[in-house]
Amino acid sequence: MIIDVIKYARKQIVVSVIFYFLGILLGVLLFWSKSLDFNHTYNTWITIFINNLKVAMMIIIIGLITFGIGNSIMLVMNGCILGSVIKSLINLKMESAIITGLFPHMFLEIIGLILCSAISYESLILVRQMALNKKGVIVHIGHDLKLLVIGISFLFIASIIEAYISYF
Repeated sequence: MIIDVIKYARKQIVVSVIFYFLGILLGVLLFWSKSLDFNHTYNTWITIFINNLKVAMMIIIIGLITFGIGNSIMLVMNGCILGSVIKSLINLKMESAIITGLFPHMFLEIIGLILCSAISYESLILVRQMALNKKGVIVHIGHDLKLLVIGISFLFIASIIEAYISYF
């Protein structure tokens, strides 16, 4: 089931990964010799989860409305924030915080957001199919719902890890 859904959305996932990592690179470059001021607050897993869920829903809705442009911009922005945090921690000689504060939950959160972003390209795919006069334009709502459930599951697990395992 999961493999079929990932295969279906592989192009959208690859595009999302590219935009996210371009954002990370941009964040690192923007903060090459600067640092953020860290006032880390500890939140409950539910607060973290709701925040990530809001971001994921914004990515999906804005992306669907803008045919994939809005979610791509949001991925770059989210990646830029991560890149600036990583580079700031390096500049402040707090490299261990990358391992203890980011790594435990970061990859699961990124995967969750990328899977949600993949859904956002459906409106672009639909318009493309219609423009090419394809008969029987297909919208794979089942695959999209599965992607959504998997993406939210990753965000849920990431929020628990961020609240109870990650530390600065």
